[in-house]
Amino acid sequence: MSRFQRSWVGMTAGGIILTGLLLPVPVAAQRDGAAAAKRVERSDEGKPATAPGADAAKPEGEQAAGPKKETKPPAAATKGGPVKAKGAAKAKSARRTGPPNLEAKLVEGGTLNLTLLDERLEFITPYGRLSVPLADVQRIEFSARVPQEIVERIERAIRDLGADEFDVRENASAELMELKERAYAALVKAAEHSDPEVARRAEELLEKLREAVPEDRLTPRENDVIHTKDSKFTGKLVGESLKVLTAQFGEQRLKFADVVSLGYPVVEAESTASKNVLPDPGTLSGGTYATMIGQTLTFKVTGNPAGSIWGTDMYTLDTRLATAAVHAGVLKPGETGNVRVQILGPQAGFVGSARHGVTSSDYGMYPGAYRVISSRK
Repeated sequence: MSRFQRSWVGMTAGGIILTGLLLPVPVAAQRDGAAAAKRVERSDEGKPATAPGADAAKPEGEQAAGPKKETKPPAAATKGGPVKAKGAAKAKSARRTGPPNLEAKLVEGGTLNLTLLDERLEFITPYGRLSVPLADVQRIEFSARVPQEIVERIERAIRDLGADEFDVRENASAELMELKERAYAALVKAAEHSDPEVARRAEELLEKLREAVPEDRLTPRENDVIHTKDSKFTGKLVGESLKVLTAQFGEQRLKFADVVSLGYPVVEAESTASKNVLPDPGTLSGGTYATMIGQTLTFKVTGNPAGSIWGTDMYTLDTRLATAAVHAGVLKPGETGNVRVQILGPQAGFVGSARHGVTSSDYGMYPGAYRVISSRK
């Protein structure tokens, strides 16, 4: 290897490349650079030390431009900084993910436990606009808000009550029953319809709704009502929804139109009626039920669409009650509730139909029957 080649190889760690040549850097300069690097590592509060000769290397105008910017210490070196930020994040997380403490009663039935994430409610009263802290709210009763698509469904179903096809009339009755109190006002008008079939079906549905839905929910509430510890306000909520946190679905927007009321759960004392609730009998063909004509009984039942069933509204005594409850629209599959039935005497025949995912069969004369009246969930 030539002398030039040895220099190239030996000086690579401390050299400068210029047009393919490697020129050696003086040893003193290398020592100064190493010392400067150590001073940077040892500088107080994370501030880099200035390398020797750095100012001299700058043009005069740049040196006179003003004081140098100091490098801010990294967040980890700030006294108490990261600890405070971490604690604040934890506090915010705890507020947003706290345990659900309110219960919303839904228009379509059932309840939802949740935590409110909004801080205030904007509320318009006859005396002006209020901004109510949600922390002070104990209960909200929502006015009736029927979305336009629901209004159109109700109108179409009312028309179909008078359709020529039996299945269309049956499906319309089932849909109106499913809409419950939202369909009530329209059914009151339909009960006076000039078409006898429409009027008859509307009357039957009104009777069922009065049994299945609490009376105070059948009369549409015109105003929202807010209850606090010391006051009660009547007016209109501003907006269409609340921001809530639920255990099942996380953060959601809860629409006012989907809620009947919102408040702290109320533990009610066991009523006398609840003590008279009987277990699911399967069918009513056994025991002494056939001899209890005219009596109304209540059974605790879990909806099951898979059982044997004959009839519509009026079912044979050997029809599975859990299936009849789903077919009649008073329970959904898997839903548990107290189902009220009325025992009937012998019937000349039973008509099958398809409702709520359950298809019942026709049957001729049978010595006993029952009618599903309502449910309490």
